[in-house]
Amino acid sequence: MSFNASDRSLTSALVIAFIVFQFLGLFGAIAILIAASLSSKLRQATWYNFIVILVLFCFSYLLLLLAGQYGNPDPPFGLCLAQSCMIYGVPVLGMSATLALVHQLERNLREILSKESEAKIRAENLKSIAPLVLPYVLFMAIIVETLVLGLRDPSSVQKLPEIAYCNLKNPVPGRISAAIVTLLIFPILALDGAMCLHVCRNWRVFKSDADTVSMFIRMCTFNILAVASALIGIVFFLVVLTKHTPTGVASLNMVLSIRGSLAFLSVCFSAEAVETVPFATVVIFGTHKASAQWKIILVKSPRAAKENGGVSPTSLHRRISLTEIIVIGPMSSEENAFHGVKEQG
Repeated sequence: MSFNASDRSLTSALVIAFIVFQFLGLFGAIAILIAASLSSKLRQATWYNFIVILVLFCFSYLLLLLAGQYGNPDPPFGLCLAQSCMIYGVPVLGMSATLALVHQLERNLREILSKESEAKIRAENLKSIAPLVLPYVLFMAIIVETLVLGLRDPSSVQKLPEIAYCNLKNPVPGRISAAIVTLLIFPILALDGAMCLHVCRNWRVFKSDADTVSMFIRMCTFNILAVASALIGIVFFLVVLTKHTPTGVASLNMVLSIRGSLAFLSVCFSAEAVETVPFATVVIFGTHKASAQWKIILVKSPRAAKENGGVSPTSLHRRISLTEIIVIGPMSSEENAFHGVKEQG
């Protein structure tokens, strides 16, 4: 296959674009973690897990560059094989972590709106360990698979000039990773659709909070772009991996670079098609107010009821924020009372 100077110039620009977005995603995710650690608001474990995996995700694609071997056409075998294992594993790791996060958000929303008992909420929270562990189980399975294939055929481990990382000539790891990621996008779509439905049905509960509109728009954007993600994942699985041309991979990199700057999808793509999407998570999680106002108000007097929209003075009224649900989840009755007194004070 001919690969002329024009093609090389294009692919060089695409590689630079993808590296830039990876660094933006990496440093942005680290900044989000630092901001979260300094904040007084507690995040749920799935949220921290998601951002930590984003750091690992970006690091995986930058490993060769950070090791000073990016310009080396024949990098050390061990380093190249390690990166190959990671770049096939992190799409599955990221997608399963995304599913765990979206499932947690939907459960938070459902628990708050349904007013389930505190005992039931605590019982459900005990089951939350599985979504935290499953992504790493799948990640290790893909790593072991790629490691075995790479050790059996060392000549298949390669660094192509038109992509910025090592991979295998053998298309099996990419196809498996792409297939798993594409399958996982559909339950994410279903859960996100359910969240949008919950919000629409209970809009009167949310509309008093200024941050809710912004977050709802982001949720809708995620839903729309997740459909595009599924379609691109299917195309990648059926077309790109079968042809696997250098220009095809490079062009796909650029498409995902542009789209990654606009979406919440983070790690919702497959195999080699996932390089630039993490920057989207930084855009989504990094742009909402770090000091969001938690509108949970315990009304104790007619005057307070009048000030808070005419709510009955004997009721515990939740003026719910979507950012509250996403970051801290359902609260116990003691936490509700504490935040209510704090808000009034």
